[in-house]
Formats: sequence, C-alpha cells, structure tokens
Amino acid sequence: MNIKSSFILVLMVVCLVVVFYSQIFQGFFQHDEWQAFVNIYLKNYGGVINVLQDSFLPKASHYAPFTDLVFNLLFHFFGINYFGYALVSILMHLFVVLLIFI
Repeated sequence: MNIKSSFILVLMVVCLVVVFYSQIFQGFFQHDEWQAFVNIYLKNYGGVINVLQDSFLPKASHYAPFTDLVFNLLFHFFGINYFGYALVSILMHLFVVLLIFI
C-alpha cells in the first residue's frame, strides 16, 4: 500500500468516525457526570495536592487514578460545557482508530 492510498483510507476512516460519532453533540450530562462534577469541585477546593492525593490513594470501591486525573483536567478546561467533552471524546475515538490502522 503506497502513501497516497494510505492517506485516502485514513481520510475515509476519519470521515466515518466523524459521521458516526457526530450525534454525541446532541447528548447531555446525566447523573454520574453531575456526581463527578461535585466530587471534582470538592477536591479542587484543596488545590492540586488534594486532587493528586485523592486520585492515587486506594479506594474501597473503584480505583481509576488516571480517569480521575483526566476528568479533573477536562473539568478545568471545559467546566460544565458539554461540547468540550463531546469533542474530546470524538478526538480520542479517532486517535484509537488511527492507532489500530497503523
């Protein structure tokens, strides 16, 4: 497969991902996101050290430190603006598709 055909195939995949995932912009936050926003607000009240400690200390239920950090970062950039989260979601899906293609 040459460079030109690879580029065309990647462009087609990008277009398909955008088409299939474009409906995400019609979504909205649900209960678990609002609960996460409250938790982030409370964690951020103590500053960066509090966020890092709370993310990496073992929890009794669900331990996902990088998920906590990414969600905190997204909240820092987008607040409760749904569009930013949807855009990042599409870009992350696209990144995974491109990695699989490579």
